[in-house]
Amino acid sequence: MRDPGHPRHFTDEFKRQIVDLYNAGKPKREIMDEYDLGKSTVERWIKSINATGSSRAADSRTESTPIPLTPSTPPSGGLRRPANWPLRTPRGSDRPAPCASWHGCI
Repeated sequence: MRDPGHPRHFTDEFKRQIVDLYNAGKPKREIMDEYDLGKSTVERWIKSINATGSSRAADSRTESTPIPLTPSTPPSGGLRRPANWPLRTPRGSDRPAPCASWHGCI
């Protein structure tokens, strides 16, 4: 039974057998009913295996500049709040905050 909360896993051999049945002329609807498979699953296997010979999704990542793992340094002057944002007030106080930066006001 199809259940999105508990996805089933299929071997590459099984996926190829399903595609072979389709390529041999068996209607997609019969395959779906007989093996209790979803339409998009069968279509994805057929498209992938017929196009590349593999049921694995192609790696769509490009060879580009790697993304740094550490954040870049903030611009000189540090992080600033947008001009239209209100100033933070110290906790438990009705007085306005003494500065307009993201840090160091409390």
